Amino acid sequence: MTKLLFGLALSILLTASAAQEFDPMSGVKEACKPHVCSEGYQPVPKLPLNFTSSGCNSIGGISTFRMEARHEPGLPCCHMRAACYQICGMSMKKCDDIFKKCNDSICDSIEDEAVKEKCVTATSMHNMLAGMMDCGPFEHQQHNNCGCMEKSKALSWNKKVIHEFYAKYARHQLDKAENLGAKADTTSNLANLMLKLIQKYPKSIAYINDPGSDAPKEMGMDDFDNYEF
Repeated sequence: MTKLLFGLALSILLTASAAQEFDPMSGVKEACKPHVCSEGYQPVPKLPLNFTSSGCNSIGGISTFRMEARHEPGLPCCHMRAACYQICGMSMKKCDDIFKKCNDSICDSIEDEAVKEKCVTATSMHNMLAGMMDCGPFEHQQHNNCGCMEKSKALSWNKKVIHEFYAKYARHQLDKAENLGAKADTTSNLANLMLKLIQKYPKSIAYINDPGSDAPKEMGMDDFDNYEF
């Protein structure tokens, strides 16, 4: 079944490539825009912070390995990609580049050749399907997770966002929030800081097993074994 799905995805990709020199990890990604505000305002994250992921159940509109979704080798990468899309001001291309790097890292860390081959097959299809997505899902997440605020008030708000992250997910490091918050003077700077924080504290991502449900499940430690973002 895995090989059949991979073959189908490869066939779709090759057809698109022949038509328009399709690059699975770039293309329209450069044109996908984060949230935009009117003059005098800048995008800021909505509070409370809420990063969620349904894993690798559906990438590019195609369900993959649904029966074993919880045990897919690239599951942590799918979680990170989902959370990355939800960071206000983040670049879609950057999220997908991190996703590919994460998948490659996971498979490279596997010593058993048979298991590694299975990993490469699964993550390669994920990379291809993700690369075929348009801007819709990314821009939808940006709209849901961004608001607009007067530029004169944005830095104070951004500091509050950093403080909330530490208070919620890394309370033992709360003393770092004030100094880090001072660096969040622009939307892009805050987005990059939030990405680093989520990478450092991946338990900040709530796993929703059923995308149709609002009830998150706590991730197990094994969800984040053998990965590098």
